[in-house]
Amino acid sequence: MIGDAGAAAIARSETLGNLMGLRLRGNDIGDAGAKALAASPHLKWMRDLNIAENPIGPDGMRALEERFGGRMGYRVGDAEPLPE
Repeated sequence: MIGDAGAAAIARSETLGNLMGLRLRGNDIGDAGAKALAASPHLKWMRDLNIAENPIGPDGMRALEERFGGRMGYRVGDAEPLPE
């Protein structure tokens, strides 16, 4: 499991700037890791982010939705929908 530190490392990596898909299912990524991925200037081509089965709370999910929600198909498993 990569956890928040691993997600942050991915987010910082210029080498991964051309990634279009990433599978992070069940990697113990929480809000900090989710926010790092959402804030990454290098993941501009991301179209498919699988983050199912991670303990991401509402703040992390909101950050991911704001960054990627309208242009990619991410999966969150059984996560609760965000409040309107």
